[in-house]
Order: sequence, then C-alpha cells, then structure tokens
Amino acid sequence: MVLEDGLFSGYKEDAHAYDRSSWDYELDAQGYSKIDDTWQHPCCVINLLRQHVSRYVPGMVSRICGTLQENTCRSATTAAPDKTLASLFALGQMTEGPFAEHYEPFESQVSNVPHPKVQSNPAARVFADDRAAFGSASEFPYVATTYRLTERFHLWTRHALINSMVRPMMVDGKATHVIGVPIHWGFTCQSRKGYGADTLPPPSATPIRKPPS
Repeated sequence: MVLEDGLFSGYKEDAHAYDRSSWDYELDAQGYSKIDDTWQHPCCVINLLRQHVSRYVPGMVSRICGTLQENTCRSATTAAPDKTLASLFALGQMTEGPFAEHYEPFESQVSNVPHPKVQSNPAARVFADDRAAFGSASEFPYVATTYRLTERFHLWTRHALINSMVRPMMVDGKATHVIGVPIHWGFTCQSRKGYGADTLPPPSATPIRKPPS
C-alpha cells in the first residue's frame, strides 16, 4: 500500500480506480487479522500510518495551506495539546486509498506540493461535460471560499467580496488571491432569487467510502 508519486498500490489508470486487495490485513490461521502488540512489525498499521504522514512536517503544511510556519506550529501545540487533531480510520473501506491523502481541487491554480505528478484525486469520477467546463489558472488566477454571515441576516447577502480582511495567501511561495462568496445567496432569499454558492464549481463524484456489499 506504499504511496509512490501520489498513487497507492493497486491503481488501475484505465478504470480510475484501485484494486483494494493489496490493502487487506494479513490474516492468521483462523482467518483473523494478525495483531502485533509490540508495534515493531514494519507493516503494523501504526507504523504504516507514521510513514504515510511523515512528509507533513510544518514546512510542508505551510506550503500547502499558505500559512506561516510559526502559526502552523502554534495551532498544533495550542489547539488541543492533550488530544489528537484528526482521526484516520476505515482502513480498506475507502475507495481512494487506505489512508487520507492530500490532492488539489480540479481547478486549482497551484500544483500539488506533496505529489507534483498527481494533481487531483486519481480515483474521482468526473462527468465529461463537467471536465470540459473546468477553468484554468490562466483564466481564473484566484480561489473562492464560501462563508456564512450573521445568523439572522445571511439571506440578505448577494455579493462576492474582495477586501483587506481577505488577504492573499502565499501557497508554495505564490501569492494566491481569495474571493469570499456568502454561502446563503439564493436560490430563494429575502432580497432576490439567484444561484447558490455551491453551484459555482462543477460537481465531481469524489469517492469516500465503498458501501459494504
């Protein structure tokens, strides 16, 4: 299940899907998953997980997210010092890999920093018409984010904003401008009817989990 150049083992390019058999647990004579109580075996899940996330040091996270490295470290040490900040689970149940991995959105204007050879989720299925409608960084050299305004007044909003509060982020050393789109504009609101923020990007069926048979 080793990740190489942004792809896990078992990837079938023609099908845009993974053969998940290489992610299965090793079984004992009774058919149960083997357990290493010492955590010394290189294929122990905890060791595979450590190897997988080892690339995401503060410097790498800062390059991806556009945050200052000192702020990244401060968040990690102050947010929840006695708790984990994320949970990785469902080994073998996701269709896009045994562990979560970083990929850029299809219309991203920046490259995938950890895996330059694989820009977007390789297991995502995208309709041909949607793919044809994708924009390019040369056409749209910025990113958009949605947000919610004051609880009782968000249905009145209908304008995207660019102001001093939304400052450009330095993503992998490149200034990336951000446009804020109020999430509750349309389709039915107090001011006028219009399209909602979620209709801006084309939909893509990003795989999350394969339902049990």
